[in-house]
Amino acid sequence: MSLRDLLVDAVGQLDDVETTLTPDGAITWSRAQRPFAVLAADGASADFGLDPAVASSLSVALCRSSASMLQNSAPCSCASSIGSIPED
Repeated sequence: MSLRDLLVDAVGQLDDVETTLTPDGAITWSRAQRPFAVLAADGASADFGLDPAVASSLSVALCRSSASMLQNSAPCSCASSIGSIPED
């Protein structure tokens, strides 16, 4: 499982997301024309700029995606920690 696979699957679970491929190969995901994640062209890193609502949705989706891709039948424990993420 790559970072790209994980992000594509997780973002695919969100509504109203636009995907843009830059000329250099980076992938940008946006909601309401506001970018919230950028995957580097080499797929080795990602940058996130999340408001609390998107952060919560994406955190749960990433957790579910990673558990699914790992064929882990255990319930996702990520969602229980979302409330403890400090806001700026």
